Amino acid sequence: MLQFSNLINASAMETETILKNGASPKSQMSREMNDIQKKIRLFVKGMIYILLAVFMTGCGTANLGVYDRSTPSDEQCTLFFDTSISFAEFDGKAVNWDKAYRKTVKIIIPAGNHTFSGSAIMSAYMSRNFSLTYTFEAGKTYKMDSKRGYVAIQKQ
Repeated sequence: MLQFSNLINASAMETETILKNGASPKSQMSREMNDIQKKIRLFVKGMIYILLAVFMTGCGTANLGVYDRSTPSDEQCTLFFDTSISFAEFDGKAVNWDKAYRKTVKIIIPAGNHTFSGSAIMSAYMSRNFSLTYTFEAGKTYKMDSKRGYVAIQKQ
């Protein structure tokens, strides 16, 4: 009999050592899973914020500023163009307006008659050289696009 009671006491003591802080093993595991889930959620939220920041940076407009600072601001206009257009010359002067890491590029140019030359990507397999002359009005905004096989300027 004495041996039997020792076994009963041994199993009771063994149960007490498994329990931690008065919690059952099941609730202890549940707490650990909640901690892991919180860490995963925090990691996912952080990654989403990082991806949004990269996306917003990559999709913005690159501002080239003012082309000719000697022209008064009331005699200038704004030109937006997408990065499918690569300029070689503006009014016969070589320019480097390529901002391939942006979707749209903005530049402020003097109003008046101007000639652009360069190349435009028309599709994945085709680009076309172009030369385009246009008369710009002061204070207006314009957008230059390359679509359907040609380059066009539209007043906004």
